[in-house]
Amino acid sequence: MFHGKSHGFFVRQAGQQAAEGMRDSLARAKVRSMLAREYTTRVGLPPSMSRAMIVLSVAGVSVGLLVGSLLVFGAVSLWARRRADEATRLGRRGRVALALIALAPLAVGFALSWRAAETYPAGAGVGIVAGSGVLFLLLLALPFAAAFRSRVAGAGILSAWRGNLRRVLPVALVALAIVSLGSAIAGRAMEARWVRIWQSETEMERVERLVGPEWEEPTIPPDAWRNEHPPEAKTR
Repeated sequence: MFHGKSHGFFVRQAGQQAAEGMRDSLARAKVRSMLAREYTTRVGLPPSMSRAMIVLSVAGVSVGLLVGSLLVFGAVSLWARRRADEATRLGRRGRVALALIALAPLAVGFALSWRAAETYPAGAGVGIVAGSGVLFLLLLALPFAAAFRSRVAGAGILSAWRGNLRRVLPVALVALAIVSLGSAIAGRAMEARWVRIWQSETEMERVERLVGPEWEEPTIPPDAWRNEHPPEAKTR
């Protein structure tokens, strides 16, 4: 605020303590201005919004898996359906158990993403993507593994695998449809609630809330008080 002789005059009149207090208040204002400009990149989405997006992502992923499973089921149904049905004796409990085991990676991925929303919002969706990929692989691999025990005498492994797929996939389709519908409803409700909170705040209140305790006690860099635009040197 003051330069050269003006600064010396101010210090003599107001005192060193007052000068340092003004300097620190200006530096604090400068740092808060930087935080206000950068809070979206520094903080990212708040956990509540990140989790709403995670739930909505589960809904979208479930729809994708649903479509993929339907295509596989349709292809298997057209491929030697009668022989496939007769080649396996997989019961109701077995098909439900295989479907639930296949769906487990999506639940694990959701839990990991939910937890990551608090600490690492940018990578929160990785768990869902990985879980959905493992889920789809298990939907194909588990019926094949079960074919070694569920096939009837004299039936081939591939025929028993197709029969198991025809029995497991409908259960998985129903479960994925329920997950997709439930997560879509829950995600929209969470998103609407966050939007209401966002709209009820002023811009400054929002910045203070997102930045957190650092807003009240910002970390001031050692050179934050220096003059960014010093007066030009006088030339003779």
